[in-house]
Amino acid sequence: MGARLGTADSDLADLAYLYVHCDDCGNVRRWSRARLNDAERRGYRSLPTLASKFRCVRCSERGGSGRNINLRPILKEDDDVG
Repeated sequence: MGARLGTADSDLADLAYLYVHCDDCGNVRRWSRARLNDAERRGYRSLPTLASKFRCVRCSERGGSGRNINLRPILKEDDDVG
């Protein structure tokens, strides 16, 4: 049986949300806790494995690879402070 959501088996459990930034075009998106929960349900348990999934749709539509993505995780404890 797989890891339960929000347990120690998943590094994603400590994240409040995730900023996704394309370094080529500047496109910025934010992944909410709900989307992170969905990623956990689909089997992603760490930020590096989840990072492999991202690509910039804008850059891909223009013929680029769309893979020059920068992720900035916001931890739950950091979100409480600010």
